[in-house]
Amino acid sequence: GTGTALGDPIEIGSTVGAAFKHHKDPNFAASFTSVKANAGHAEPGAGFGGMVCLLMAVRDKMIAPNIQLRTMNAHVSQALGGINANIGTQTGPVLMDPKLGAMCGGVSSFGYSGTICHAIVRVAHSELAKLSPPAEKLVYRRLVFAWREDVNVLLQQRLKSPDGAVEDTFFSPARGPFVKLVYDHQVKGHIVFPGAGYLEMARAA
Repeated sequence: GTGTALGDPIEIGSTVGAAFKHHKDPNFAASFTSVKANAGHAEPGAGFGGMVCLLMAVRDKMIAPNIQLRTMNAHVSQALGGINANIGTQTGPVLMDPKLGAMCGGVSSFGYSGTICHAIVRVAHSELAKLSPPAEKLVYRRLVFAWREDVNVLLQQRLKSPDGAVEDTFFSPARGPFVKLVYDHQVKGHIVFPGAGYLEMARAA
């Protein structure tokens, strides 16, 4: 979870609604923990850190506590919707009862761009997991591409003097990409070129 009073009830409620909404077994207990609340935000590595913790949890049949948890958020209790939950505190890891079936768990990773990935891990019933057959060796084919700098939207065309010499004067037609860039900067329905745009033009030139 996010480790915040606002985010935790939302994530708990989403998890319960997606995975445990129809779970009626009174002996069932869902266990929750968080990497971010224990070790901080790992940014790109957050999903991998959560996966490592999940693999250790299903392997050892234990789940790490939330070391920052002091008192239960009342909104989290409400979001649980009546299901039993193991949410570790400072007292130590919470044992997960193996008699309830195969150990399984999930980890979610939320990206700033809106990308959401959820992975589910379950203990294999066989003593020796079957490995997938080896894939064919990857063949790399080197390709050469001509390098070309992208045209700056604010400096689309470089002007020439009457004698044909190239000047340090640029021109951008008020259409296409240029309009898309400044379209949202409007005053009373008229597009006004933002002051920051002049600074960007000077920097690019």
